[in-house]
Amino acid sequence: MTEQSMSWEHLATAALASGEEFFGHGDHASAAAAYSAALEALDDAARAAYAPLAAQLFSRRGHARFIRRELPAAAADYRQAIACDPALAEAYAYHGLISYQTGRAIEAVADFSAAIALYSRETSPPALLAETLFNRGNAQY
Repeated sequence: MTEQSMSWEHLATAALASGEEFFGHGDHASAAAAYSAALEALDDAARAAYAPLAAQLFSRRGHARFIRRELPAAAADYRQAIACDPALAEAYAYHGLISYQTGRAIEAVADFSAAIALYSRETSPPALLAETLFNRGNAQY
């Protein structure tokens, strides 16, 4: 592992912490900026070495953008999160929600189904499983 990758890990961890603090105060623009600062420093070596951490940054930035109704940017972030960590159920669930809200029901059902399969593997499925099942039902309807 390169020294540059390890320094990116520290930057990313700090960005997640500060982003969550901003998020907790309802400052979604600053949260997105904190996540973006780490993602802009992401190189190929760090992406490979710290894929789950990169996925979390993309997913959290996507959520901040989703709340701000920046749907195309949020959807792109969720796709990046899934590319980094295909087991990140939350990214599928929120990407599905954006697809549903923008009239792409077939894509939404596929995303919701992927999220449900991943959530169902967990020993203690999160509350998001019920919400995702409900959203898939709406998209199927």
